[in-house]
Amino acid sequence: MRFWVTAATFLFPGFAQGLVHRYKRLAVWAVVALAVLAGSLWEPWCTWLTIAWHLASAIDGYRCYVRDAHMGTNHAAAAIAVVISTVVGGAVALQGEAFRIPASSSYPTLEIGEHVIANKLATRLFGVHRGELVAYHYPCDPTRVYLSRVIALAGDTVAVSCDTVYVNGSAIPRVRVGDESYVDQYDGETTTKQTTRFHEGAHDIYVNDHGPDILASFPTREASCGRPSIVQVEGQLVDAPAPPKADCEPAKLYVVPPGHIFVMGDNRSNANDSRVWGSLPVANVIGQITGIWWSRSFGRIGRVD
Repeated sequence: MRFWVTAATFLFPGFAQGLVHRYKRLAVWAVVALAVLAGSLWEPWCTWLTIAWHLASAIDGYRCYVRDAHMGTNHAAAAIAVVISTVVGGAVALQGEAFRIPASSSYPTLEIGEHVIANKLATRLFGVHRGELVAYHYPCDPTRVYLSRVIALAGDTVAVSCDTVYVNGSAIPRVRVGDESYVDQYDGETTTKQTTRFHEGAHDIYVNDHGPDILASFPTREASCGRPSIVQVEGQLVDAPAPPKADCEPAKLYVVPPGHIFVMGDNRSNANDSRVWGSLPVANVIGQITGIWWSRSFGRIGRVD
C-alpha cells in the first residue's frame, strides 16, 4: 500500500499528505507544483524543477503516510490533490508543447537533437513579436512543424540584399563574429559545413559568405509553395522610397500581407523560410520557443534569445 500511495503522490503532489489529514502540506505541494509547471512555459529549467518537486512530494508523502496512517484516511482530501493536478495541471500543461530539432536551419541558436518548449499561452495572450523564435505549421505541408525567427509583421516591408536584412527600409545592424563550422545531418548523412557567425540585433546567425548564396537576396523570385492546391496570400512588391545608393541596397521591398508574418531561419544560408515560400499566416503559429529543456551539451539548457 505504501508503494501505491507514494507513486500516486509523485503523480499528484499532495495526495498522501491529504490522505492522512495533512491539509496545509497538501496545499503547499499542490500549489507549488502548479506554479513550477506554469513556470516551465517561460523558463526551461522549471521543467527539471517540476520533476524534482514531484519527487520531493512523493518522499514527504511516504514519510507522512508511514507516520500518520494510523489516524485514519481522508479520501476526499486525497481526491482534491488528484483533481488539482489533473484538471488545473493538465490545462497548464496543454499550453506548452515540446519539439525536437531535426534540422540545422536554426543554428547557432538551436542545434540538431535539442528539445525545446513552445509556449502557446504567451502567443495567445500577447501575440507574435519581431525577434521571437516560433514553432509553426509549415504552410506548404501543414502536417510538418518548422521553427523560424519572426523578422517582420503584417504591413512591414522586408528586403534582403547581400545577406543584410532590411525591415521598413532600415538595415538590421549586424557585426561579424568570426568563421565557424557546424555538423549538419540530412538523409542519414553527416557533413561539416563552414560558415560565418554574425551578431544581428539581439541574437546570432550563420551566413555562408564563402561562396554563392541564392538566399542572399530577396525579393528576386516569386516566393510561394509552387503548389496549386495550396492557397497563399501574395505580398505586394513596392519600390524602395529612394533609389539605391550602393549595389547592396534593395531596389524592391516586399510588403507583408495582413494576417501574416515574415520568418527566417537563423542559419540564413541553409533555411527553408519566407524567402522561399512567402509569408506565414499568423494562424499557423503554434507558440513562441522559450528555451531548450534538453541538450546533449548540458550547458545549453535554458532560455534562448
